[in-house]
Amino acid sequence: MPFDESALHDVNALASGQGAQSRTPAKDSLQAEAHTLRLVSASGGAQAAADKPAAEQPKSYLDVALGTVISNHTLERNVAEAVKTGAMFFKGRVGVAGTVALYALDQVKVGDSFVQAVTDMGLGAVKGTALRGINAFAAARDFGIAGQAVTLGVGSRVLDTGLNRTTWTDAQSGAFSLQQGGNKMLMTALDRGALATDIGAFAIGGAMAGGLNRATENSLRSSPFWSTTLTGGVFGLATGGTTEVRRQQEQGEQFDLSKVLMAAGRQAVFSAASMMPAGLQASSRLRNGFTDSHGVTTIGEKGQYKFRYRANGEVNEVLSVPAGLKGLREARVQLDAMADKRQLDLANTFGISFAKAGEEVTFRSDGGDHRIVARAPRLNELTAMELALNKSQPGQLSLDGQTGVKFNFVKDKDAVNIGFGGLFEYQGKVPNVFLHNEISQSKPVTARDHDPMPRDDGQRRGSLEQTATHEIAHHSDMKVRGQDPVLEAAIREKLGWVKYREGELDFSTHLLKSKDGELYKYNFVGRTWTRSDAHGNALDAQGKPAEPGREHIISNEEMMHRAAVPPISDYFNNPTEMLMEGFKEFRVGGDNRANLLRQSPVLYEQVRLQDNRELGLHYGNNADGQSSMVRLPDGTLAKRDAQSEQAISSFEQHSAVDTRGGPFGYQY
Repeated sequence: MPFDESALHDVNALASGQGAQSRTPAKDSLQAEAHTLRLVSASGGAQAAADKPAAEQPKSYLDVALGTVISNHTLERNVAEAVKTGAMFFKGRVGVAGTVALYALDQVKVGDSFVQAVTDMGLGAVKGTALRGINAFAAARDFGIAGQAVTLGVGSRVLDTGLNRTTWTDAQSGAFSLQQGGNKMLMTALDRGALATDIGAFAIGGAMAGGLNRATENSLRSSPFWSTTLTGGVFGLATGGTTEVRRQQEQGEQFDLSKVLMAAGRQAVFSAASMMPAGLQASSRLRNGFTDSHGVTTIGEKGQYKFRYRANGEVNEVLSVPAGLKGLREARVQLDAMADKRQLDLANTFGISFAKAGEEVTFRSDGGDHRIVARAPRLNELTAMELALNKSQPGQLSLDGQTGVKFNFVKDKDAVNIGFGGLFEYQGKVPNVFLHNEISQSKPVTARDHDPMPRDDGQRRGSLEQTATHEIAHHSDMKVRGQDPVLEAAIREKLGWVKYREGELDFSTHLLKSKDGELYKYNFVGRTWTRSDAHGNALDAQGKPAEPGREHIISNEEMMHRAAVPPISDYFNNPTEMLMEGFKEFRVGGDNRANLLRQSPVLYEQVRLQDNRELGLHYGNNADGQSSMVRLPDGTLAKRDAQSEQAISSFEQHSAVDTRGGPFGYQY
């Protein structure tokens, strides 16, 4: 095989020290190596294997695997390089494992000894890992499509030589040769044909990117899918062209530009196609990159990244920055500042506070203390909190008007350990609300947002706004309970609950009455109800004392239909929770309040009575003994006068119609 005289010239030029003043042992060594390479090339003995046609070269195990479905050797290599490229750009553990495995399989040749195979597998794994590192380095510095692709092309070529066992093995003795390996690395780095191909790929890739950006109003830069795909294509352009140049050199062919262009174009197409999964992943990562931290999605559009979130039934535009890494860094700073400001505004407006990100907080559950680390509320969640607080006033404040609720947001990773969506408790004299709003659940943020994953029965899931409203209502309940326990007891009785023993709050202290006058006790294990006597003793289906295993047990759903006063949701395991669920719908207002009135007018009335009692405690009563403030149908407060009372009366008369079209006859 004729030797590459151009590469030899580079070695001789360095060894002769053109422009240098003296000779050195290192230069002597390089000249000796060049002379040896010339002799080996002239004899042809050491290069005999390289003169074989490509199809006769030892195949890698990746080639063998692809050969089971692809019969053409050239096409086989195109696909092999493409799948390696696709794996290299794919993020996460799958991408790392795929890169290591594919590069290792492509390094090991059929017929290698066990030691050689193990060595080559390790070298291949290192090469794949190193290329991922180079790719991450270039991407982090925003080299652009052409710059990132060519950086990878040069890196791939050097690593191909440096991490090849034969590079460091003396062709005559088979011994390790640092000098030979170093010279081959140098020749690879200075290969003029390969460098020309890299420069050509850079120019073509840059021109393509620029042209597409102009044609799409700079949208290519803001599209992770197309920019990733095009990066793979330019990388394929460089590697395909370089591989063809080296093939022509090794086979002693005259340089043929048309063949180089054809090989480069073919590899570009395959590599671009293989990058599409990574492009889709990049698009998803960009779109959801700030969802967990700030509750916003990112949209690439005309050279910009736009940040938005859906809440209160509409899309809220938050921020726009120039596309690229610099823009994303700027966006994070601005989004943090926006979230901090909104928290401060809510704290100043409603007298509440939020646990800081990273703050260790404690709550009681199942009889024990649980410590977790709080997170910062997201922007969309803060919108829900503003709605809930605005419609829950003055529930967020203690009777002193100074002590406000502290809101603690639970990290998603703690979801499996907490077992609640919301929790209210006092810590000392400070009311605390713990909220869990896991992103993966895709729950609506406010009551007016679409639920993409309704329950199995088709019902819409509760929103964060409703959960927060429910938990704030617990504070309202505790205030009224402390000031007017007689009213509280009367309300629970009117809801169909019968107290059968003393106990903390209402848990395991009450029985629920059915339409037929039967009493049922809630079973926390299994969420079922057992028919009971007035003392809580289990009865059988005939209403007689039940022997073990003969208790009359019904489902939670059946109890909803049997209850003398219909609950508004399936969460009614005690009178307080049944009442709080009513408060949730009453205070959220609008259609939710109207539905509460239609479905359970008695529950509606008891919620209204307790709500007015709390308003009286905070704002005082008028001469008629009624609260001076009143809650309007939209959940906000207004002074009680003829106009506000007329608005409520009209709303209730219009809403109090059952599904059969007849009025309940309920009057305000």
